[in-house]
Amino acid sequence: MTAATASPAARILARYRADWALFAKEVLDTRLTPDQRRILLSVNRAANGVPGQRRRILVASGNGVGKTFLAALAQLIHGCLYRSSNLATSSSQFQ
Repeated sequence: MTAATASPAARILARYRADWALFAKEVLDTRLTPDQRRILLSVNRAANGVPGQRRRILVASGNGVGKTFLAALAQLIHGCLYRSSNLATSSSQFQ
């Protein structure tokens, strides 16, 4: 099936799979900082298997800048866009 013959739903899904930041903005009504957008798009490329994109993404920053929110957002988006998703989350600390 080509893009011209794809159903409207398939075209919308393909559009959001290509740009998770757009999904966050239009569907989830979420405003991202420029840094959060860059990180989310990096995760997006890794999830889509873009050649040359690393599968691990390091985000080094201070406290309270939205890293945990962004991790949760990425999992929510992945779960919404990929029906057969299996998602797991863990913490780097044990308390």
